[in-house]
Amino acid sequence: SIIAVIIGIIIMLYNIEIKGAILSSIKSIGNITGPLSMFIIGVILSKIKITQHIKDWTVYYGIIIKLIIIPVIIYSISLLLKEMTIAVYAVIIMTAMPASAMTSILAESYNKEKEFAAIIVSATTLISLITVPILIKFIT
Repeated sequence: SIIAVIIGIIIMLYNIEIKGAILSSIKSIGNITGPLSMFIIGVILSKIKITQHIKDWTVYYGIIIKLIIIPVIIYSISLLLKEMTIAVYAVIIMTAMPASAMTSILAESYNKEKEFAAIIVSATTLISLITVPILIKFIT
């Protein structure tokens, strides 16, 4: 990933124009990453007992921290600093977004709590459908 970022920065700085098959390949890989990550999460979820995780308080703790506490802290700090710009609003909204699918992918890659990661990604995605609009209404 770091190498790809460095290559991307070089391409951007030197205004290198990529054409043809390379550009098509890059776009195709980019377009498949979202659906592929959802597929991986679905496979992980299909193998676990969701009822077992519904009883786990750490799931709810993670959801509350990710979707409510962190955005409220960032919003409070911005109020204290009297910095209410569009960039600050964007940061607040970004902190309120659900857990990234990359969480599950990395957990799967390293075989570390992949079920928990899949539950957190899925739950924060579903609950963010409620919390994000409320947050946006609250901060604007």
